[in-house]
Amino acid sequence: MTMKDSVFDITETRVEGDEMIFRIRLNAGHPVYQAHFPSHPITPGAILVQICVDLVRKCTESDIRLTNVRNVKFLKPHNPEETPNLTVRFKVPTRPEGELELMDVIIGNETSIVARMTLGF
Repeated sequence: MTMKDSVFDITETRVEGDEMIFRIRLNAGHPVYQAHFPSHPITPGAILVQICVDLVRKCTESDIRLTNVRNVKFLKPHNPEETPNLTVRFKVPTRPEGELELMDVIIGNETSIVARMTLGF
């Protein structure tokens, strides 16, 4: 399942050194925010993880599977109505045979970090 084009859109993709950087815009009108929470929408942590998986798949042009999630820290609640734009940054280390290993992901906006996590593929 991909969240792209329903929960979020990619507004910018760039490479800085060995880092991939995506600017995304969240869709505050998506039904997930009606349930989480109607009068004060907050982006669920599971949605943030799935967005990262979708971006790694886009970057690697593969249907790679998430195998583990470590060290997840949701540092600040994210309201998509107040700040719909987020930046997702990650380095993609690879094994010699080209398979992905663990990668650190940072999700934030202009003023703060929303979440940090280490994902395994």
